[in-house]
Amino acid sequence: GTFKADEKLGVYMQFYNFSTSPEDKTNKPDGSIQYVVNKVGSTESVIDVTEDLSTIKDVRASQITIQKRLPLNTLGPGVYTLKVKATDRRSSQTVQQEEKFIVN
Repeated sequence: GTFKADEKLGVYMQFYNFSTSPEDKTNKPDGSIQYVVNKVGSTESVIDVTEDLSTIKDVRASQITIQKRLPLNTLGPGVYTLKVKATDRRSSQTVQQEEKFIVN
C-alpha cells in the first residue's frame, strides 16, 4: 500500500496455538509482539515497538488478535518494510511476517 505521512498504518493479524503452562488455568500466553519499520536500504529501525501479550485485551493462547495503528508522521518519503514478530516465550518459538509499503 501507499500512504501519506499524516496517515496511520493499520496492522491486523491473528496468531494461533501459543503454548500454555499446565499449572495455568487462565489459558493466557506468555509472549510478545514486536513491530519494526525500516527504510529499504537501511538497517536502522525508524519504528521499533514491543508489546507484551498480557497488555492485549481478550488474549488467549489458542488465538491472539492484534490491532495496531502505527503513525507515519516521523517517516520521510520512501519505501519501508514492516516486520511483525510474535514470540512465544514458553516454547521459545517465533514467527515473523514482513510487508513493504510506501510513504509519499
